[in-house]
Amino acid sequence: MIAHMNERKYFYLGEDRKKPLGPVSMQELSAMLQYGQLTPETEVAVRGGEKWISLRDLLATQTQTTLPPVPAAPCNLPPVPQFYPQYAPYYPGMQPYMNIPETAGPCPNCNREIALNGKPELPERCPNCDYLLRPADPTSLWQSFLVAMKKSFTFKGRATRMEYWSLYLFGSLISMAMSLPLSVAEVVSLSPEQLLADDESYMFTEEYWSSMAGVCQILQLAVSLIFTIPQISAGVRRLHDIGKSGWWLGSLWLGIMAIIGFLILTLAQVENPHGAMLKISIIGILGSSLGTLVLSIIILVFLCRDSELGRNRYGTSPKYPYL
Repeated sequence: MIAHMNERKYFYLGEDRKKPLGPVSMQELSAMLQYGQLTPETEVAVRGGEKWISLRDLLATQTQTTLPPVPAAPCNLPPVPQFYPQYAPYYPGMQPYMNIPETAGPCPNCNREIALNGKPELPERCPNCDYLLRPADPTSLWQSFLVAMKKSFTFKGRATRMEYWSLYLFGSLISMAMSLPLSVAEVVSLSPEQLLADDESYMFTEEYWSSMAGVCQILQLAVSLIFTIPQISAGVRRLHDIGKSGWWLGSLWLGIMAIIGFLILTLAQVENPHGAMLKISIIGILGSSLGTLVLSIIILVFLCRDSELGRNRYGTSPKYPYL
C-alpha cells in the first residue's frame, strides 16, 4: 500500500488557486501539511486526473486514518540553502528533513575526512589542512574565479559550473584587456619596411625579437598562457564533478595534436602530390578533425551539466555535499 502511494504524483492549488503546483508525492503532501505549508482544505488532484478534492479527503481515502496533527506554530527549521533549489517548491522557507552525515568525505588535498558539524554545506576551507574547498560566497562569479585561480595546479577534487565558467569568462576578459594595448604597441614599434613587407619573415630574425615589437609579442604569448593551465585543471575538476574522467579532456588535446601532426606531414609531401603518404595524411587530417569536433561537442555538454549529488569517486560535491 505504501509503495503504491509513493509511486503516484499529485498537483495542488496554492493560495491564489490559479496555477497547479507539483507534482509531489503523498509523503511530501503530508510533510507540507505538518509544516503548515498546506491546509486540510487545500485542493489536490492526481496527475492525469481532472477531479479536484480536498487534501483531507485524499489522505482519508488513501490511508483510512485520521489526519496528522498540524502544529500550532510554524516549524522552527533553518531556511533552505540557495544551492538546494530543488526542495524550495516543496518546503517554502524551511529546510527539508534529512539526515546530515558527520563528514562530507575526504579532502582532495590531505585526504582526511571533512567534518560537517551538522551544517548542510561544505566549510570554506578544510579544517585539517586549510585547503580552499569552495568560494566564500557560492553565488558570486568573482569569488568562484578567485577560487579557480588559487587551484590552478590542482587536478584533484571537483569544480562546479560556476567555478569553471567564471574562470573562462574573467580569463577571456582579462586576456583581451592585456593583449589589446600590447598589440597596439607592437604595431607602433614596427618599422615602415616591416609594416609593408609581403611576408612576416622578419619575425624569424634576432633583430626583431630584441626590439620592442618582439618584446610585445613575447608578452602577448605570456598573457595567453596565464590562464591555460588554470583552465585545463578547472576543466578536469569540472569533469570530475559530473563523475567523468579528466582523460576526456586529455583525449581532446590528443586529437588536436593529431591534426597538427597530420598537417605537418601533409606539408612535407606537397612536392609529391601523387604519393600514397600524401593521401594518408589528408585522410588523417579529415578523420582527426571530425573526431575532435564530435569530442568537443560531447565535452561541452559535459561542462554544462549540473553537479552530481553527494560524493563520487573524485570527492564530495561543493554544491550538494550530503545529498
